Formats: sequence, C-alpha cells, structure tokens
Amino acid sequence: MRTSAIILFVLGSLSSHAQETAPWWKSLFRTKDTVKEQPHSHEIAPINIPGFSTEEKPGEVLMPAFTGDNEENVNSSQGLPVMPGSYSLTCDEGIAQLDSAWKSEEHPVQGYRVQIFLGPLQEARKVRAQIRKSSEQNVYLSSMPPSYRVTIGDFRDKWSAERQRQAMEARYSQALVVPMPIRLPAIDL
Repeated sequence: MRTSAIILFVLGSLSSHAQETAPWWKSLFRTKDTVKEQPHSHEIAPINIPGFSTEEKPGEVLMPAFTGDNEENVNSSQGLPVMPGSYSLTCDEGIAQLDSAWKSEEHPVQGYRVQIFLGPLQEARKVRAQIRKSSEQNVYLSSMPPSYRVTIGDFRDKWSAERQRQAMEARYSQALVVPMPIRLPAIDL
C-alpha cells in the first residue's frame, strides 16, 4: 500500500510538472472566448503620397489610384507612377577584365559532326579538297594522333547528323556520327 502511494505521488508530480513546462498544448483545448487577444500597441497610419487618392468607396477594396495629369508617367499594369531615375554600376577592375575576356573568346557548343575519313595527313587533305567542292557543309580537318580525320557539318542534334551520314554513305562507307564541339550555325531571321 505504501509503495503504491509513493508511485502515485511520483507519477502525479511528474504529470503536473510536464503540464507546467509545456503550456502550449493547453491552448488546443480552450474555446475562442478564453484565448486572450493581444492588444495592438500601434495603429497603422495612412500613407499620403502626392498624386495618389486613397478614398474608400463602399463595396470596393482600398487601392491607391493615380490622380496626376501626366498619364505617360503611369505604369498601366499597377497604376503606379514611373519616376525617372539613374544608376551607376561599379565593379572591381579584375571582374571587368574577366567579363571582357569571356566575351572575346569563342565558346563552342556540344553537337555532332559526320566523320568521313580517318588516315594519313596527305590523304586527309585530298579528301577535304574533294568534299569542299561537292558539299555545302563546313569541312574540318583535325588531328587525332597518329592520324588525321575529316569531319563535316555542325549539327545541333544527332538525327540531323545521321541523315547527313546516310546521304554520304554510298560515297564514304566508313562515315560515322561523332559527338564534338561545334560552331553554332547562323540563324536565318
């Protein structure tokens, strides 16, 4: 009997202690009447902007309306005046040099070309000369040690390169599509 009384006393004190340290849960069971409302310590003052009217009409939402005579200085999507302004951009000289260096270099894009020949330099030059006469595509001669290869075209997607390869298959049976950095073709507008 004595041990059960001690156990009840300890459990009772633990539960009351838990209630005191975690009062947040009490608000879950209170009704709306018993929850204290926080008094507002300050009122929001109306803002007076020259050229704006903030008169409230019954049944309408209060929105500032521009009442100025000059309508060209109004942003039509929001009804707010557009004020002329200026800015100056300053940056470190090193950053400006990096920016201009980036613009001066050509940055190739990953694309596809059709490789029509792989072999010695003299034969690669002959193939390049022949294909330049018969094709409108760009022709490239590049080193692939110990050989040289002749590739044609600057294709953005593999399917375009594959169509070109199939068109040249009768003449160049060893032609294949290879992924390479390409120059972007000019866009006709």
